[in-house]
Amino acid sequence: VAYRSMPCPVRVRGPERLGRDGACVQYAEEVMRHDEPGSKVAELTTCQAAASGPGNCKTAMCNVWIGGKDYCSQCAETAELLIDGTCVTSTTELAKKCTTNSQGACTQCGDGYFLHKGGCYQFGGEVGKLICTDPSTPSNTITAGACTACASGYFKNPAAAANKPPCIACNDETGDGTNKGKAGCATCEAPSSSGAATCRTCLDGYYNSGSESSVTCAECNAACATCSGDGANKCTSCKEADKYLKTDSSAGTSQCVNEAACKQGGTHFPTTTTDGRKICTLCSDAANGGVADCQECTPKTAASLAETPSVTCSACTQNKKPNADGTKCVECTTEGCANCDTANVCTKCDDSKIVKTADGATSCIDESACNNGFFVKESGGSKTCEACDSTCKTCSGAAAQCTSCNPDKPYLKKTENSQTGTCVDAAGCTNGSKYYADDADPKTCKTCAEGTFEGCETCEKSTDGAVACKTCGPQKKIRPDKKGCIDACPPDVSTEKGGVCECVEGYAPTADGSSCASSSANRSALSTGAIAGISVAVITVVGGLVGSDRDAGTHIPSIADREPQ
Repeated sequence: VAYRSMPCPVRVRGPERLGRDGACVQYAEEVMRHDEPGSKVAELTTCQAAASGPGNCKTAMCNVWIGGKDYCSQCAETAELLIDGTCVTSTTELAKKCTTNSQGACTQCGDGYFLHKGGCYQFGGEVGKLICTDPSTPSNTITAGACTACASGYFKNPAAAANKPPCIACNDETGDGTNKGKAGCATCEAPSSSGAATCRTCLDGYYNSGSESSVTCAECNAACATCSGDGANKCTSCKEADKYLKTDSSAGTSQCVNEAACKQGGTHFPTTTTDGRKICTLCSDAANGGVADCQECTPKTAASLAETPSVTCSACTQNKKPNADGTKCVECTTEGCANCDTANVCTKCDDSKIVKTADGATSCIDESACNNGFFVKESGGSKTCEACDSTCKTCSGAAAQCTSCNPDKPYLKKTENSQTGTCVDAAGCTNGSKYYADDADPKTCKTCAEGTFEGCETCEKSTDGAVACKTCGPQKKIRPDKKGCIDACPPDVSTEKGGVCECVEGYAPTADGSSCASSSANRSALSTGAIAGISVAVITVVGGLVGSDRDAGTHIPSIADREPQ
């Protein structure tokens, strides 16, 4: 299996493993699968592997990973020398720098160079300085293997020699055979004399299963790229690109889940942080696109993900409710309220109840309870209970569409072809003389035609409550009783004066008011009792007169005297 090394500060993606060369080691095939163009994969052309051929690395031996690039550990042609990780043709000068084992690798280096994984690397060279930080000298006078400071992720080998690597990776369990690193170790301290290094921190993909003073690195669960402990619920980042890290702080767990599992239950949503991490975070995580104090939410569509927040909140923590568009949680103690746009101002109720607004306060009520000065208002498919206009006692459909009135303006003046209208006083009722104030309960403004008969356009009400017609429509006359209009005044018994039919002398309006009848005819209609009463009164008066005349010596003829003989 091919593996490669690199300085530990460079984060390794893919499953790390213990290697024999370099600080951060992982399977080559895993790097190929997980890395992206432009990163490590794009730079793998540093090392060309083949079974033979000049300049080629031996098959499967491009396994030294330094500074983000692949380097060779054994040449395909045994006569070539491995200098700075590359196979080159041997020359007299180069042969001084690399003592070969005739198998395409170096076993010892000359001055100005040091041994590392089968090759000799120049002190201060472009590749060498990534392992040993010592600078180069003009004539390569640094003693072979005499490195004074190793790069991060390596420790200084106590056994410095031309045939020993001066720097050993903290995770290199092989080392020089005597001095070695530990599995999964990222940073370490060199052994005092010989043996294994003392590990201080672990590589990505490992966690400390020991103590702070005695670090032991154990491999993370296969689902984790990094972790804080053993098991699939201790991940701190995910290995697979389509997984999201879901953390439960109360339980102290974090695991890698797919998008569907993240959304399940509605308490979390999947997102990508500003530094590129995929997380499954709580709906209340405002820093990453959630809504503060939100308990349940739904991710917005892809088209609106750029908006802030990136979720629509549907439920908030205690005593708070989401606003109408689900972008924030608002203080809301109204019983039965589903949404509040501002503190304690309900905009939508639960179930079938509707919002009632009274004196600036909101409540949730049944639609049937919206009465006594309130009306049900419908708008955009929703209903609310709104207060009637101050002039209305009750209303319907709109605030100013009154159905009954208050005492200060007691008359309901209905809109044409409607059962609702406006509330006015008596003067407002008779404005234009087309209406009159009807005091019958409930008090209303009636048209002249309603109070009299059809055809009367204007009218007036007398102090006794009687309504008289004042004008009629075209070609019409006011009938004799002033209660309506007729086509023409009744001939012989009436005359027209200014469009009004008036009965001639001795005549009076008939019972239906449309004509005139003789006053005597009206008298003939008196009851028998009334006539008898009149007769008695006449006799009494006449008798009194007879007595007076007798005393005066005057004779007054009796009724019998006037009877025909």
